Amino acid sequence: MRAIYAWACRPTRRLVVENRTIGVELPPVDEVARDRAATAEEAEALLEPLSPKDRVPFALAFYAGLRRSEMDRLQWDDIDLERVWLVVRRSKSAAGTGRRLPIAAPLKPILMRAFMLQGRPERGRVLGRVSVTSGRLTPRAIKAWSTAVAAAKQRNEELVLDPIGLHECRHTYASFLMAAGYTLRELME
Repeated sequence: MRAIYAWACRPTRRLVVENRTIGVELPPVDEVARDRAATAEEAEALLEPLSPKDRVPFALAFYAGLRRSEMDRLQWDDIDLERVWLVVRRSKSAAGTGRRLPIAAPLKPILMRAFMLQGRPERGRVLGRVSVTSGRLTPRAIKAWSTAVAAAKQRNEELVLDPIGLHECRHTYASFLMAAGYTLRELME
């Protein structure tokens, strides 16, 4: 039964709109695939207009590739800024739990600023009170990006900020690792 639904659900066929064997409704046919990755310059430009509290989760996705749930659980004692890595203590899978991730250089000052703004805590959540699971983060970011574009337009400057979600930021991190010479196996791990 599963094989039949898998065959019927394929994007090229779309004979059914729901896979009843696992109870998942399929996205609409006109939905655009989320496979965007930003360049290093775009990532930097997208982070600039964000408030310091909103900059941290986007930077963690851009430069450490964390999932929302991993960001939400990230503690200050999971980060080693001298060795430039962080440890994911609990992930969505056993394979992802305990992995050590390299941190891209642009993330370090963002984390340092957040650390200082929180009063140099020895432990506690890196995101403080910011929720990445409430659904409010992306709309705030889109508003900040729109405001920055409008302000640039008033100054007769051209600023293009193509909004990006946290999941696409993870694609960006993967592309950064590939550019740095990591193998596909290392990326997967």
